Amino acid sequence: MLGGRSFARLALPVIWGASVLPAAAHPVYDTERIFQYQRQECVGAAGHPCSTVHSRLTRVGARESEQITLTCPRAYPHVVGWDAKRHEHLELTALPSGGGLHSLTVVAQNRANAAGSFRFYIGCATKPFSGSGGFMQKMHASPSRPVQPQGSR
Repeated sequence: MLGGRSFARLALPVIWGASVLPAAAHPVYDTERIFQYQRQECVGAAGHPCSTVHSRLTRVGARESEQITLTCPRAYPHVVGWDAKRHEHLELTALPSGGGLHSLTVVAQNRANAAGSFRFYIGCATKPFSGSGGFMQKMHASPSRPVQPQGSR
């Protein structure tokens, strides 16, 4: 039988709507899974010289967001694409600057109840973006755990 304090420790998080899962557990995301860097930031250079600029490894707390801006050097002044290494529960959105694209800001939103991290890369070229598929705007959070239908167990 549970004493008053033990019952409160178990019942109150459920009543308040908080998760009773451990901090690293999440019903949809594998919070330990990392999407590796694919070296896609220079694809939009279409054969022109391209150089990579990268951020530091940035931690994003549970359900928080972080914003990073990278700027191209003068020798390679045009942002032609971007890529990232990130945890699967982080969603990255590009916010291009106005006018010529010489810098790029990425906002990382953590969709889970565990911290995650990312490193952001931009491709900087001697000529403006000339890719055929359009400039990537977002890397979605990508749940890898199967979702169980309501009522099935």
